[in-house]
Amino acid sequence: MKNILLLAALISATFTLQAQSVNDENDMWDFARNFMNAYNQGDHEALRGMYLDDAVRIDAEGREIKGADNIAAYFADQFVKNNATLFMRQLGVNWSDREYTWVAKGTYEVNGKSQCV
Repeated sequence: MKNILLLAALISATFTLQAQSVNDENDMWDFARNFMNAYNQGDHEALRGMYLDDAVRIDAEGREIKGADNIAAYFADQFVKNNATLFMRQLGVNWSDREYTWVAKGTYEVNGKSQCV
C-alpha cells in the first residue's frame, strides 16, 4: 500500500511540474504581447503593472530607472515626446538551468517620430 501511495504522489508531482513549465512558457509569450500592446496604446499605467517595485530599467543612453513608478513615468514622458510603434517578435522561450528561470529571446523594432527637446 505504501508503494502505491508513493507512486501516486510521484506521478502527481511529475504532472504538476510539467504543467507548471508549460504555463510559465505561455505566460512569457503573453507578457511580450501585452507589453507590446500597452506600449502601442500609450498605456503607461498598464506598463507600470508589468514591473516590480525594485525593477531596474536601463534606457538607450545607459541611465538606470529604478522602481515601477519611475519606469511608468519614463514611459509616460516618452509617449508625450514620441509617436512610435513597437513591434516585438519573440523567437523562443527556453528554460535556463544556469539562471534557473525562463529566458525569452527575440527582436524588437521601434518605428515612428521623436520630438527633439
